[in-house]
Amino acid sequence: MNTTELGDISWVRVAIACLIVAALLSALSIALRFMEERGLKLRKVFKKRKARLDISELMALDAKRRLAVVRFDDTEHLILLGTTQDVLIQSKPALETDPLEDEDL
Repeated sequence: MNTTELGDISWVRVAIACLIVAALLSALSIALRFMEERGLKLRKVFKKRKARLDISELMALDAKRRLAVVRFDDTEHLILLGTTQDVLIQSKPALETDPLEDEDL
């Protein structure tokens, strides 16, 4: 007799297994909440951090070249991107605020 047929599956065992899994997940959730209340800060471990690298602006000069303003940590770099080589034109400390946000429209 082949034991892999659907008729041989005990649906009661499947239901009990699902209930056990749900109970274990609930117990884990309660344990994590209890540990967090006692001082273990799990949200800090999984918290998203601010990206260190950002492309502030990108402008096409022609079909093959582009200018990019790249911000890394507290420095902005103006880079000329070409098909065969890239050239760093200027680097300077980044401004704390975006100049476009300060304009009154």
